[in-house]
Amino acid sequence: MNEDQNTQDPYQGMVEGKEQEIINEVKKSGLGKATMSRFQNDTQDSDIHMGWVNMKLEQLPSSGKFYPSDAVLQIRSARVAEIRAFSTMDEGNLMDIEDNLNSIVKGCTKFKSGAKMMSYKDILEEDRIYILLSIRDLTFPEPENKLMLKGQDTNGESFDVELSTEYFDTETIPDEIEQYYDSEKRTYVIQTKSAGEVVIAPPSIGGMEEGTKFMRSRQSACITWEQSFIQIIVYLV
Repeated sequence: MNEDQNTQDPYQGMVEGKEQEIINEVKKSGLGKATMSRFQNDTQDSDIHMGWVNMKLEQLPSSGKFYPSDAVLQIRSARVAEIRAFSTMDEGNLMDIEDNLNSIVKGCTKFKSGAKMMSYKDILEEDRIYILLSIRDLTFPEPENKLMLKGQDTNGESFDVELSTEYFDTETIPDEIEQYYDSEKRTYVIQTKSAGEVVIAPPSIGGMEEGTKFMRSRQSACITWEQSFIQIIVYLV
């Protein structure tokens, strides 16, 4: 026996022999076919991994009745830049508050109907605060970040109440108004004697933004305007 045979690792030959067996088997039978059937229940939509979460439209104050029947609304948590912009807003300026709130909705929502992407402006104004609180819940899930308000019972006693979506109480539309709802057009349709068909729905974020622009332009030009007209026009579709 020579010196090389004496110094050879006894396990090396075993490993090399097993490797050769594997190589021979692969040449003979191939590598086989991969299947993902066992993982089908574990696969998730890519949006979930990107932080997007589906919202149930029926939980919104509008119940989703004014959106397309195939509408999908997704939200994500606010990022650092969005939180910074919101924290630096002027709380004494209602216009600035509106701009910052809409900026968060714009950046943290995805709204679509089938394959068609919709705008945050298509979201109803009455749903906005619910969506904002839902975004906040995703951004600050810790219990210590709760928003607390002062409430008062019928006896005049004050108490703390959490500002949360679970405590939202929406109004029921009276039957005399609800009878005009068109489930196909997803809005209210009223047949009038003199003005023909009038289509009306709750104001959207986009409608309110246009109303705000109008008021700003009148204020800057020191021109008065009919406020009741603005209240009506933002409801018209």
